[in-house]
Amino acid sequence: MNDTDSPLLSGLVAARELRECAKCGTRFIGWSWHNHCHACYRHLKSDPDAPQHDPEAETRLLRMELEMIRLELAQERQAYLGIVDQLATLERACMDLKTERDLWMDRYYKALATRASRRSVIPPGILRRLLWLCHPDRHGDSEAANTATVWLLSQRKKQ
Repeated sequence: MNDTDSPLLSGLVAARELRECAKCGTRFIGWSWHNHCHACYRHLKSDPDAPQHDPEAETRLLRMELEMIRLELAQERQAYLGIVDQLATLERACMDLKTERDLWMDRYYKALATRASRRSVIPPGILRRLLWLCHPDRHGDSEAANTATVWLLSQRKKQ
């Protein structure tokens, strides 16, 4: 047999109604013999000499807490907007620095190009001897010999 099919249980569920607490005036759903809301009933059962449950005082405290939270939120929003402004300023400065870097790189490469054209020319006889002296076949195919040979061959093409 299922407990929900019991006529006694269905009668208890049907007996619940909207009640008003005799102590604090809060509306709650309870049975016909309940006179107090759950909070007031727990308060009475735990310590009858304890100070009375005051919903107005709780409401005032909650409103003060809400106002404090609103003030904190406003301060956080101000701080966020300040940081967004700083970020925009830094991004603009970054773009300016990148543009300036590009200008300096252009100047640097132009200076290198003009300097390379003024470089002294290695005489062909000396170049041939230098290639013979540093050729990788004479130095066990070393990295240094390869690098030097490549550079010397690039000088020959410019002459």
